[in-house]
Amino acid sequence: CSIGSHKIVLFVWFAMLVLDEMLQVASTGRLRDWFSNIWNKVDVVMYIFNLIGLILVNIPAQESSRTCFDEDSYNVGRIFLSIATILFTHRLLHMFTADQAVGPTLL
Repeated sequence: CSIGSHKIVLFVWFAMLVLDEMLQVASTGRLRDWFSNIWNKVDVVMYIFNLIGLILVNIPAQESSRTCFDEDSYNVGRIFLSIATILFTHRLLHMFTADQAVGPTLL
């Protein structure tokens, strides 16, 4: 079994988001200052859930299995990815509604 192109795109997108957060931490100078914002904490939780989910959905199955991936870890991984997607959507909604004049027109 091979990893599909959609999963490769997801890995690259995830790596770019993490790299962006690392650049933000470097630009603030201090990790404590960066963590003082609640949304940065939400971002960290979202990235951890994404990482756990991506690892779990890609665990290969035993040779005797009829599927490519272990069904139990695949389902748990999808739960982690779903929670990460909820956090990401909540983050996007917060960003779009931060400006009362622009937010409603974007949605």
